[in-house]
Formats: sequence, C-alpha cells, structure tokens
Amino acid sequence: MINLFIDESGSMTCDYVNGDSNFIICLIYTKNKDLLKRSYKYFIKSHYQKLKSSDKRNKMFKDNKFCELKGAAMPISLKKEFVEFLSKEPNFELYYIITDNKYIEEKFYKNTARAFNYLLRIALETLIRKRFLPNKEEIEIQIDERNERTGAKQVLQEYLNMELQLDQKLTEEIHVKYFDSIDNQIIQIADFFANLCYSHLMSNNYTEDIKKLKKSGILKYVFTFPNTRNLLT
Repeated sequence: MINLFIDESGSMTCDYVNGDSNFIICLIYTKNKDLLKRSYKYFIKSHYQKLKSSDKRNKMFKDNKFCELKGAAMPISLKKEFVEFLSKEPNFELYYIITDNKYIEEKFYKNTARAFNYLLRIALETLIRKRFLPNKEEIEIQIDERNERTGAKQVLQEYLNMELQLDQKLTEEIHVKYFDSIDNQIIQIADFFANLCYSHLMSNNYTEDIKKLKKSGILKYVFTFPNTRNLLT
C-alpha cells in the first residue's frame, strides 16, 4: 500500500495574481508512517516552548495545549529548524504541484473541485510515468477535510480510479480518506511543506532550505502547471 498525504497552500484564483500568484499542493510519500510520526513528535517535544511563544494567533495551541503544527504560524527561524531536523535522517519523499495563476485561464477555476481533481490526476500520472510511484500497488490518499470542496468527497476517488485505470497508468485501486488535520500528524507535515513552498515563492526566504531538501533526497519532483518552468530552481 502506497501512503500519500496531501495538503495545500495559496488560492485557486486568477484574481490578485500579483499578490497571490501560486497555488500549491504538497504530497508526502512515506514507506514508514510510524517512523515519520515519531520524528514529528520528537520535534514538537524538543521545540515546545519555541512553538508556544511563536503562536501569536493561537493556531497551534488552544487552552495552553498543543493541538497541531501549522506552517503559517511558525516564524522563519523555526521553519528552518524543522527543515534541518527532518533532513538529517530522511524517512519520506516530498512532491509539489505548483500552479502559476498568472498563466491560468479564468474558466479553469470556475469549478475549483474539478480543477483540484484534474491537477492531482495529471500530477499522479507524471509521478507514475517517471517511476517515482509504482503502478502496481494500491494507493491510499489522506487529505485534509478542510480543503474539501463541494462535492469533492467520493468524486475524487472515483475520478482518479477511472482516469488512471482506464488509461492503464495504474492497475490497483486508489482510496481517498479525509481527515481533520488535527487528528493526522503527517497531513500537518504536508501543511508545513505546502506553506514553506508558498512562502518561498512569495518571499524567496527559503532558498537554502529548498536546496537542503533536494540534497537530502526529500524533495523529489516539482510538477508545474500550466507550463513546465521549474519555480523551485
């Protein structure tokens, strides 16, 4: 069973592209969920006070209790520490889908659920074709339910199975499960990396961190839509 964990950052919109020009989907692929969860827990425990003091908007803590990791609530220095920590002993792979909203036709985003499903499908096709993902194993996709769009549940699973199996890109089933990210630590990691990519494209503050992720073998591939220009070079 292939385990993929998904979260996103940015907006699917052609409006305000000068200030919100990218939509990011982050995919985490791990062969050892338990090991990655232990790494997550160790980082939280060892950086508890830093996380708490930086959570000015109460996104990660409620009633003085840690709830979940949120990339958007972490300062630059703490984000860099998390990248450094996870890069020391990599136990997962990271894939990005980046849409460049400046080049998206407005009609593409009229139905954002359909657009999201399409982006995920063509990216998965590419990852299978390039052999980053095997085509003869079942895939379980775990995704943050707060990113669910109207009618997305069940439709996404049926759509991916129909498209990838009919085109013989995949021989086994895809299963899609929705979670509240507060209950799924690896979706929280996907949230962090989606935000890291979005923040980097907005500010260029994480060039060395992106290089570190590539060098460590964590960042495997960047799928860019609608053009093939690699925005993380």
